[in-house]
Amino acid sequence: MSERLLDVADLEVRYRTARRQQVRAVDGVSLHVDAGELVALVGESGCGKTTTAQAVMRMAPIAAGRVAFRGRDITSLSQREMRPVRRELQLIFQDPYESLDPRFRVRDTVAEPLDIHGVRDRRDERLREALERAGLTPPELYLDRFPHELSGGQRQRVAIAASLVLEPRLLLADEPVSMLDVSVRAGILNLLDGLRAGGLGILMITHDLSTAAHYADRICVMYLGRIVEEGPAAAVIGAPRHPYTRALVSVVPQPDPDARSAPEILQGETPNPADVPTGCRFHPRCPVAQDRCRTDDPALRDAGEPGQRAACHYA
Repeated sequence: MSERLLDVADLEVRYRTARRQQVRAVDGVSLHVDAGELVALVGESGCGKTTTAQAVMRMAPIAAGRVAFRGRDITSLSQREMRPVRRELQLIFQDPYESLDPRFRVRDTVAEPLDIHGVRDRRDERLREALERAGLTPPELYLDRFPHELSGGQRQRVAIAASLVLEPRLLLADEPVSMLDVSVRAGILNLLDGLRAGGLGILMITHDLSTAAHYADRICVMYLGRIVEEGPAAAVIGAPRHPYTRALVSVVPQPDPDARSAPEILQGETPNPADVPTGCRFHPRCPVAQDRCRTDDPALRDAGEPGQRAACHYA
């Protein structure tokens, strides 16, 4: 059995708007990540994926629920108590053009986590090892460069190296390739895939189902603050049970030009998270909604392949 690195149960994050409305950014999310596993959290922009990752890192306020890392409940830890936890729990930000300080050379960026956590031993060796693991070899070519002297892919690799220098057990990768050219994405994704094969756990946030299908072990599909389907990647992509997942899968480009299928275009806009619809939160846009869907809120239940669950009355 693999070690359970992350266990999130019934997580809720809420905010107040200027009009005193309560926004349920994350509304009862449960998920887990094991060592050597890549779990993809998928959904439209604004569904709460990044907020979920920030709550796991304790960078967003947790209103309810539980976050456990390697069996330890970290939900109520103070920021001081969280510092040693963050040595093993690292976040890769979405935009490498914004996450790197333009005044810092590569060596300073990668060494900053070591300085913050007071790590003095093997400092130079750790820097070089992190850059090599991130695919920047030989490290001597990059240590003294500034961000503006790097390509987009190289910047993202520097950001990954800074996350790896403390030798964490779990990475939270927030849209790690969305800001990169298509030609560069495969290299970064193959890098993450190789890290996963080495025993690192990865929670990857993405809106790209094709990426999730190719690299993820499991997929969690999120809609309006809640997970509506989860399961093995092959099952979720090959036989989606929730209407929202089916719509997402239907618009993924097919590599076979002869394999034609009509895309399912959802009608309407995502509801306001400050005014979540009653019953099933997807029913205003669902093509198969019935009267029951407008009043009864479905829970995740077994559907389809082993380990596959969907929050739909008709899954």
